Amino acid sequence: MLRLGDSGDAVGDAQQKLIEAGFGIDAGELVAHAFGPSTDAAVRAFQTSQVLTPDGIVGPATAAALTRPKANMFALGWRFQVVGGPLGAALWDARADIGKREQPDGSNDGPMLAKFRTGGQPWCAFAVSTWFEKAASPFGRIGSVWGIRDWAFRNGKLLANGAALLPGDVFLILRGGGHGHTGLVCAVDGDKLSTIEGNCGNAVRACVRDRSTIQAFARPV
Repeated sequence: MLRLGDSGDAVGDAQQKLIEAGFGIDAGELVAHAFGPSTDAAVRAFQTSQVLTPDGIVGPATAAALTRPKANMFALGWRFQVVGGPLGAALWDARADIGKREQPDGSNDGPMLAKFRTGGQPWCAFAVSTWFEKAASPFGRIGSVWGIRDWAFRNGKLLANGAALLPGDVFLILRGGGHGHTGLVCAVDGDKLSTIEGNCGNAVRACVRDRSTIQAFARPV
């Protein structure tokens, strides 16, 4: 059982699954593996989405749902903004993959994911790398969220805090222990970002995220 006030690796694992399922958590809580107010809110929102009692406690039923979440492939309010150039090429390739999923759930693999060459590893960064292969991105193939962040920092591709975002930019949710989550921004509506994400609830999904829950952005072209 995990609940408000807990901390440690088990909390971090639950937080990872929550962000992969499309829910936002405060950066400080992610880095500290702390079950704080934003993690509590994310758990309750996730439980509501899974038709579970929204008590904020990660018990057996919630833990099982986090491993195999039921979710729509397109979030309510999701938008797609058409752009040209390399960013647009990556976005169109990503959009065509919405709905591809692991088989079986939890395997990080399956026939639908062959193009991402996951090797059975967590694959959100592999998906971003694959989509940018079409856009001739210079970063090549990177299999981790922090790896993309470090490449962007070294090459001057990391965007400044508060920078205007473009469809096709890469978002980076950075969690302690070298973990996190990544995907593509496909439309900007104030602080709400429409995204396309691999390894989101074991599939490629179209999500809507609050910009405040994302720690960094990169423009890899």
